[in-house]
This record gives sequence, C-alpha cells and structure tokens, in this order.
Amino acid sequence: MRYLLILTGLMCLVITSPAWAEEPVSGTESTSGDINWEDWDPVEGMIVHTEIYVTDLEAAKEFYGSLFGWEFFDEDDNYSMFMTPGNVGGGITNVAPPGGGGITFYIYTADIDGMLAEIEEAGGTTFMEKTEIPETGYFALFADLDGNIVGLFSM
Repeated sequence: MRYLLILTGLMCLVITSPAWAEEPVSGTESTSGDINWEDWDPVEGMIVHTEIYVTDLEAAKEFYGSLFGWEFFDEDDNYSMFMTPGNVGGGITNVAPPGGGGITFYIYTADIDGMLAEIEEAGGTTFMEKTEIPETGYFALFADLDGNIVGLFSM
C-alpha cells in the first residue's frame, strides 16, 4: 500500500494509490519528492480524504480500530491519520471543525445486523436499521461514540 501525506499548516491530506510508496508515511515525513505525478490519475468526484471529528480521540481510535480493523498513525495529540483494510484513508481529530458538525460515510460489511450488534456493544447506537436499496444492496446508519452518523453497506 502506498499513500502520500501532505501537511499544510493545520490541514492534512492523504491521497491513496498503490503505485506510490513502499511503506505508510507518518509524522512530518513526506514522499512528495518520490511521487511520479504522471502516474496519478484521479477521477472527477473521487474521495481522497475523510475527516471525523470526535471528543475523545483515543476512545474513537479504539472504537474504529477494534470494529473495522483500521490502523492509525498519530500526527500529534489532536490528530491521527487512519487507513482502512481497503486502502482508503482519512483523518480523525478532537479539534472541532469550523461551523461544527461531522461527516457521514459508508463502511462495507458482509453482515449489517451482526455489525450493528457489535457497534451497540462497543457503545454506539443504531440510528437506522438495515434497509434495502432495490437491486443494489442494503444500508444502515449508526451513531458512533460522539453521535457522528456513519453508514454501513452490504451487497
């Protein structure tokens, strides 16, 4: 797995691509000098970063790490980068976003009902039960430890 970490002031952006680096980048390191930008072919509308706003960073990392297998790379006391098993990354922070709020994104799981039970055992709550998307699959919504609404998706 390869990804580029770009740090600019308080903002951090992770762009994922299997053709870039041998090891994950963390801290203040950057692989920008090693990037072959001609090989990067982003698609219009592609998500390249997701950020989750939380009140307890360590509890949130334990919640997402234990339930979904996410790996975390601490940038400082208030910000960690995460990488999912499918090589999609983002950031998680306990610094409130301008204007407040959170983000909704969807996480794939083969067993929505089973995952909702695990989520509730870990302190989350079901926001919307498993619902069919005709000819597509199923989705459900849950609230994490800080009330952020997150989606689950299955085929």
